[in-house]
Amino acid sequence: MYHLGHAIGVPGYMPVGGQNAALGLLSVPAVNNGPSVGTVQQQQNLAVAYGNGPGLPSGIAPPSLAPGGPLSCSVPLQFVAPRRPNYGKQGDQIMLKANHFQVRIPSGILHHYEVLIQPDKCPRRVNREIIDTMVQAYQQKVFNKNRPVFDGKKNLYSKEPLPIGLDRVELEVTLPGEGDDRKFRVTIKWVSQVSLCDLQEALEGRCRTIPKDSVEALDVILRHLPSMRYTPVGRSFFSPPDRFFHPLGGGREVWFGFHQSIRPSQWKMMLNIDVSATAFYKSMPAIEYLAEVLEVPNINDIRRPLNDAQRVKFTKEIKGNDHWLTTSQAATWRLCCLGLKIEITHCGSMRRKYRVCNVTRRPAQTQTFPLQTESGQTVECTVAKYFMDKYRMKLKYPFLPCLQVGQEQKHTYLPLEVCNVVPGQRCIKKLTDTQTSTMIKATARSAPDREHEINELVRKADFNNDPFAREFGISISPCMAEVCGRVLVPPKLLYGGRTRAMAMPDKGVWDMRGKQFHTGVEIRTWAIACFAPQHMCKEDALRSFTQQLQKISHDAGMPISGQPCFCKYATGPDQVEPMFRYLKTQFPNLQLVIVVLPGKTPVYAEVKRVGDTVFGIASQCVQAKNVNKTSAQTLSNLCLKINVKLGGVNSILVPSIRPKVFNEPVIFLGADITHPPAGDNKKPSIAALVGSMDAHPSRYGASVRIQYPKRITDERSGKTKDERTERIEELAFMTKELLIQFYQSTRFKPTRIVLYRDGVSEGQFYQVLQHELRAIREACIMLERGYQPGITYIAVQKRHHTRLFCADRRDMQGKSGNIPAGTTVDSGITHPQEFDFYLCSHAGIQGTSRPSHYHVLWDDNNFAADEIQQLTYQLCHTYVRCTRSVSIPAPAYYAHLVAFRARYHLVEKERDSGDGSVNSSDDRQGQASGLTRAVLIHPNSNSVIAREYSTGNYLSPTLLAEHFNLALYAPFSTRLFSVLRFESVIHEFDPYFNYRTTKYLTEEGFYKFHNWFDDRAWYPLGRIIGGTIYPGLMMTSTILYHVLHFFHITVHIREICVFLAPFFSSLTTIVTYLLTKELKNEGAGLIAAAMISIVPGYISRSVAGSYDNEGIAIFCMLLTYYFWIKAIKSGSIYWSSLCAISYFYMVSSWGGYVFLINLIPMHVLALIICSRFSHRIYVAYSVVYCLGTLLSMQIPFVGFQPVQSSEHMAALGVFGLVQLYSFVNYMRSKVNEDTFNYLFQTAISFVVVVLLSGLLLAEFLGKIAPWTGRFYSLLDPSYAKNHIPIIASVSEHQPTAWSSFYIDTHVAVFLFPAGLYFCFKHLSDSNVFIILYAVTSVYFAGVMVRLMLVLAPVMCIVSGIGASSVISLFIKDIELNSTSKRTKKADPTYPYKQEVATSVVGILMFFFVSYTFHCTSVTSQAYSSPSIVLSATTSDGSNTIFDDFREAYYWLSHNTPVDAKVMSWWDYGYQITAMANRTVLVDNNTWNNTHISRVGQAMASPEEKAYEIMLELDVDYVLVIFGGMIGYSSDDINKFLWMVRIGGSTEKGRHIHEADYLSASGEYRIDREASPTMLNSLMYKLSYYRFGQVYTESSKPQGYDRVRHAEIGNKNFELDHLEEVYTSEHWLVRIYRVKPPANRGGSTAA
Repeated sequence: MYHLGHAIGVPGYMPVGGQNAALGLLSVPAVNNGPSVGTVQQQQNLAVAYGNGPGLPSGIAPPSLAPGGPLSCSVPLQFVAPRRPNYGKQGDQIMLKANHFQVRIPSGILHHYEVLIQPDKCPRRVNREIIDTMVQAYQQKVFNKNRPVFDGKKNLYSKEPLPIGLDRVELEVTLPGEGDDRKFRVTIKWVSQVSLCDLQEALEGRCRTIPKDSVEALDVILRHLPSMRYTPVGRSFFSPPDRFFHPLGGGREVWFGFHQSIRPSQWKMMLNIDVSATAFYKSMPAIEYLAEVLEVPNINDIRRPLNDAQRVKFTKEIKGNDHWLTTSQAATWRLCCLGLKIEITHCGSMRRKYRVCNVTRRPAQTQTFPLQTESGQTVECTVAKYFMDKYRMKLKYPFLPCLQVGQEQKHTYLPLEVCNVVPGQRCIKKLTDTQTSTMIKATARSAPDREHEINELVRKADFNNDPFAREFGISISPCMAEVCGRVLVPPKLLYGGRTRAMAMPDKGVWDMRGKQFHTGVEIRTWAIACFAPQHMCKEDALRSFTQQLQKISHDAGMPISGQPCFCKYATGPDQVEPMFRYLKTQFPNLQLVIVVLPGKTPVYAEVKRVGDTVFGIASQCVQAKNVNKTSAQTLSNLCLKINVKLGGVNSILVPSIRPKVFNEPVIFLGADITHPPAGDNKKPSIAALVGSMDAHPSRYGASVRIQYPKRITDERSGKTKDERTERIEELAFMTKELLIQFYQSTRFKPTRIVLYRDGVSEGQFYQVLQHELRAIREACIMLERGYQPGITYIAVQKRHHTRLFCADRRDMQGKSGNIPAGTTVDSGITHPQEFDFYLCSHAGIQGTSRPSHYHVLWDDNNFAADEIQQLTYQLCHTYVRCTRSVSIPAPAYYAHLVAFRARYHLVEKERDSGDGSVNSSDDRQGQASGLTRAVLIHPNSNSVIAREYSTGNYLSPTLLAEHFNLALYAPFSTRLFSVLRFESVIHEFDPYFNYRTTKYLTEEGFYKFHNWFDDRAWYPLGRIIGGTIYPGLMMTSTILYHVLHFFHITVHIREICVFLAPFFSSLTTIVTYLLTKELKNEGAGLIAAAMISIVPGYISRSVAGSYDNEGIAIFCMLLTYYFWIKAIKSGSIYWSSLCAISYFYMVSSWGGYVFLINLIPMHVLALIICSRFSHRIYVAYSVVYCLGTLLSMQIPFVGFQPVQSSEHMAALGVFGLVQLYSFVNYMRSKVNEDTFNYLFQTAISFVVVVLLSGLLLAEFLGKIAPWTGRFYSLLDPSYAKNHIPIIASVSEHQPTAWSSFYIDTHVAVFLFPAGLYFCFKHLSDSNVFIILYAVTSVYFAGVMVRLMLVLAPVMCIVSGIGASSVISLFIKDIELNSTSKRTKKADPTYPYKQEVATSVVGILMFFFVSYTFHCTSVTSQAYSSPSIVLSATTSDGSNTIFDDFREAYYWLSHNTPVDAKVMSWWDYGYQITAMANRTVLVDNNTWNNTHISRVGQAMASPEEKAYEIMLELDVDYVLVIFGGMIGYSSDDINKFLWMVRIGGSTEKGRHIHEADYLSASGEYRIDREASPTMLNSLMYKLSYYRFGQVYTESSKPQGYDRVRHAEIGNKNFELDHLEEVYTSEHWLVRIYRVKPPANRGGSTAA
């Protein structure tokens, strides 16, 4: 064990962790009393181990390093709490009632006055009497009809201004007294106007801050009347019990009352009313009070003077415990805690009141005081004699002491029997354990009972008849506020052992039975020390307890082996240290001491002090009663504590369900500061900070500091007083310690810090925040100047009075009828703007559950509401001491326990220093240093903490940030070239149909869409849209549209369609990362995600405006693959079901799902062949096939194809094979080999015969559909050209050129083989899948260029695996320090491995840089030009836009009849129906080859023959695309041969032959050498009509075609049956009207 200070030059720091940091909570880790005494250089030595973190938020200046000392801030920091980011949505809704009552406030202003009362220092009750008397006395002169309200100190408010102006006014007030009247001088001065309008604006969110003065004024108004009626204590009001008395013993009793506070809420003010209870001193004779304190049943039983112990006990109760304090300490004490008030009874009706300042040591019969006689002499007189002489009163109890009252130096003594305890005195001293137990029983109320009591309180209070509230126009709703809460889903907890079982909490509780600790510790050397008397805990009981504990611990995965090495009885705390010293000496490997205690005893504190701080031995204390009567639950709880004390891990959050903040190194801090009982200024406060030390989080380190009250001098009076602070003064150094421990434990710097701060009231929020947030930042910069992790600072409050009740009794939980565990509320009763919420994370057992109030005071990490609420709720399940969720997050809980434990460590030190005085700040600093060293744990208590962060669970912050940048920003932005260069338009052809159908779905709804018969397509056949499309794309866009509009985000459906593909490309990038991470690791996933985000092969179908099925289909496909890999790895029905659902989404989106449903069965078949089949595969495939098939059949276009189509038979066959294979394996395990072989041969023969017969019968009956032409074309590329020209005519159905592989995937071409190599090298079930995917997609992409889309993702995935593996292989050979040549030559591997490694990594980096430039260039130039809008570059380099298509469609829509039928080639059908809204004969669906053939026949025929066909088809207009004018090559003339081929492929077109349209030399020409058939075809005439009269280039003749580079052969012709009605500006689109039969001949040109 070495000290960290020795390694880095910073003395005084010691690593903390293991047994103690695990917060078993064995001990408190290392602490220090202030900054280390190092120079800046020494402090910066640690920076070598750290890198850079995220920056500070804008506007916050980092602290600067001061040479040789602690940090100082160069700029004052002012931190403001963040606004609420949003409201939580996760969880099941639950209706609740809160004990908040709406306050209706008027508009306008109030008037604020300052009141000074002389003489001052009167209690508030007297001050109120003074002001009330003043208002009555000066009602006419000053107050008129005003009813002012007063806060009891110096603030007075009135509705109307008082007639005093701005001057100070003095008034005299006289209060009648028991003796002389008391006179007071009251000064009133106007202070300000209080605007209630400003408050209303803040409540409505129009103002950032809540006006504090307005809230305070309203609070004073509503508290004025209760303060006059009841006894106020803080914000509560109490009255003496009238019917039900709850004595606590010791002269104390329970008083019940109500708490009242006004709080700003959303859009309104709320009055928080709650039942309240506290301890008061009973109003009783002082003599009876003495009897109760001394626990004497009858005072007459006392016949002799009190002994010292009795007198000390009584003195402490009636006066305080400063009996042993020095003078200065006693003076300080009296400022904070005065004695009880008593009243005298021996003076008749004049009952004067006094404050007890002491109790005499001597009884009344011997206690003397100086008495001045009538003669002027001073004599000593006893108290008993004085009362006999003065009052003729013989004391009944002269042997009892007297009470000294008033000022101690005046020697005023009163016998006990003439004193009564004044009623209404609250007990501020700590209750005993018995009194606390009685108090809990007396105040515990079930939730329904408490709700009823609160409603009764409100009814009795009758706020609306409060004259002061009515004076100010304030009214209060009599009904509790109704709020909508949410019940969060509890996290799953992962245990260990062979089963790795998971526990699912139910109602805040989970069962550990049948489970083992996640990481159990084996205990070999252990001891038992019994401090209970032998008659209380016998040896047999110890033996039985030991055996039961060993059994339970073994079942829990923490075996306690053998017998204890030591088992002895002991007595008293003085034997603890010698015993531990003996054990340490005799058993050096001692792991644990089990200490048996008789009950509450000082031995416990001594055991913890000695074990934790002196010898470093883990100890577990247990009560003797639990040893004598063991229970499995008690022993299980002991095992929970012991395991974590020894460095084990009980359970962890299931990693897959943790919030995303866990995706990077994060440290969770908990902070608390505990104070001694009120008024005890002798004992210090203890500040504790704990921090998580692993990724679960399950282990914690801690840092502790001692804080004394600060001595403050009043500038006016010169008096000094001690004042405690809630802020942790040395938080910077404590945080620094924990950050160092975190780095030592994990080898990672935390990039995020989440602090849960307990023990801060709302009034101290911002004071504490300013100091502590700055301190955390200073701690980070002390470690490294640029280290600035994101900080989230959350205040945790339990001491509040908000209670939540179930509105519906059916939602109540438990016997007490409480709200369910996980109930969250962040609206209705929360802050108007700031980020706070209530969370009841635990299940209430007794009384009414109190939700914890969380207030996010700072948030660099930009948590959403759901994220912070889920994180907080999950941390409440990580508390190691029980199998229940606790009320606050584990870090905050541990901080409280650490401070509590440190108090035990101080017991011995406080005892040693009890007689000394602490007069100066230097003395206090020295004592604080000594006490801090007292709580320093022994080094042996430290153990190695598991380094969960270093096992690959986390990406470095830089890579993670890059990943999300690529995943979200790069894919989306790269695809926006077309929008930036042109405008937001739909691309291509199919997207226009998709847009049209989506728009219809959005406007008309799903029902009409599903039954939509489209009469504008395929005239006269029409088309049933709902049953002939894959609706996934349209449904996705429509859902997004309605979601956005639900949140009042107005956007046109067209914009959603334009940007849907880029959006899904971002999702695809994320899924690629997840899939590759499952296949390899995070590094490979990052590379694959970066590659697919910009790969051209995928971008080609996902640019903005490419609203096609493939835009979402690739995401669906990869998501299905991801779930499939998860399913086969886990054998989980959950992942398998997700895979089936994702497959259903894929089927609903794209016909390419057939590739997927054949690939997965192929994978399963390969695993069977490779003998890799397992039960996991059986579960996964069975669920995916059955559920996926059932779901896919719900798509009307798919129907029964999964069980009828030949394309799906492979999946069905493999499913049957899987069932058979599993059955065979099952039978093999049940019968012997001979029987199995016989059964196997018989069964196989039977199954084969049945299957073949069934298939043949189904084929014969036509129940199985044959392979489709499209599928055949994938197996045989020449099939479509020879048999289905309509398929072959589509450019994207052509075979892929070799150059396209490089253009569309670039460096992936080279990395792909390397990735396949590494997949084969590390063959696994998942790698088999990716190999099959890669090989099959390469083949299909080669057959059809469109399927490059399927290849691109797997190219990126496999390339990511290859690149990651190569980098991992060589990166370890790259050394940061230079290596000498001699060292290189001595290298046994190869001498220049560093140079080789650097070169390889450098080449890869060059590849990726060039890949980025290539992809960007290809995307910009090739894939970002919409077909509907063309552009060209002129000679001067500028761009020219050709918008002929849209102009033509616009003309059609405005200049033709609504029912006009337009004939064009099928390429333009979707655009015409979508943009021109006219009926077409054919469109891009190409489902009816005969109909398309008929259009081809018309285009290929002479005008007369074509006219007959057009009349047959009721054609009104003909549209052709001609590019000869501007050089557009994708025009109809270039497509004409496909029209010829398709036209001649049917029976009616048998007379059309392709050869007739070719020249004599067999060429396709349009000049004079073209064939007569070509020159006389309708297509030729419609394209070149009037073109022979046009010059296209200055050096060329008229009629020069700039695409075919030839002069047309037929220039001078006229049209007989058609007339030109429209030609676009650049002749790109030409429209002709078909003349009616009676109007043939002639021509009218447009």
